[in-house]
Amino acid sequence: MKAVILAAGEGARMGPFTASVPKVMIPVGNRPLLEYVVQALAENGVRDLIFVVGYRRERIQSHFQDGKAFGTHITYVTQTKQLGTAHGIWEARGHLEDPFIVLNGSNMVDGRFVEDLLAAAPKPAVLITQSERPQSYGVVTVHGKELVAITEKPAEVISNLINTGAYALDSRIFDELERLAESVAEQGESLKALDRLVARAGKALAALPSRWPVRGAVNSEFGMRQSPWAQGTEFHSGLDIRSQHGTPVRAPAGGTVTVAGTYQEYGITVILDHGQDIKSVYGHLSKTSVKLGDRIERGTVIGWSGNTGRSTGAHLHYEILVKGQAVNPRAYLWD
Repeated sequence: MKAVILAAGEGARMGPFTASVPKVMIPVGNRPLLEYVVQALAENGVRDLIFVVGYRRERIQSHFQDGKAFGTHITYVTQTKQLGTAHGIWEARGHLEDPFIVLNGSNMVDGRFVEDLLAAAPKPAVLITQSERPQSYGVVTVHGKELVAITEKPAEVISNLINTGAYALDSRIFDELERLAESVAEQGESLKALDRLVARAGKALAALPSRWPVRGAVNSEFGMRQSPWAQGTEFHSGLDIRSQHGTPVRAPAGGTVTVAGTYQEYGITVILDHGQDIKSVYGHLSKTSVKLGDRIERGTVIGWSGNTGRSTGAHLHYEILVKGQAVNPRAYLWD
């Protein structure tokens, strides 16, 4: 029987201990962790070993070489990207025959541990143990002797049984991994399409003038109103927001300044083009802080409220145009 020993990881969480050696080569009792795994396998007659190596692999290979000094024969397989247990096993597939076992090279094990694992072979099995901190590991759910599920680092305690990372497997695992890879590839394409959709949606949302340019009571709503200038009603194309003279007016979304100056009956005005055929209008300002062609970001002060143009008092006339048509700004105000 052959054994796959996963020894490619760096062990980034172990900080300075793995700066120059992989975590499987950290010494314990003057011997690297990996040596205990090799000894436990050799004691149980498992001498044909496949080391899956990656980070600082030369440190492992120079220490163990061909394995003869440890009573074993070692074949090395390089995992160029550390993509987890399943990927490590997949990389070793060309050297495996039914059945085989898999161990994590950074777990300190003894002969009894390997003996228990071999007792399950040739049937597929996973070796489990109890833990006082199961939420830090892959927690297993079992029904009798059947493995039902492995939940990685659950937020809530499911049980105190955890996966040791030791498996008895056969070649059927590669069919499952291949199917899984195909499924992931298909889902990956769907996720890429979703990412593109979300990116486009994000750009569209970023263009929406969704914030109040100033805070204050609304004196006059969008739509038909009693005219402040004459008898009868008139259409009001925006919101009149009460604000003291000199109150900073902030852009509710990024955009390009297309008007910065006197504009029709609105007096001193700024108009921003947000793209997506959306523009916003800020009228009756006392002065502006931007100029024609400026590209500004959301939250930028574009001017200060005032009473210029045709106005009955200090306020901000706020208007949104979609494809040139005035729409109710309240439909865009989220905060």
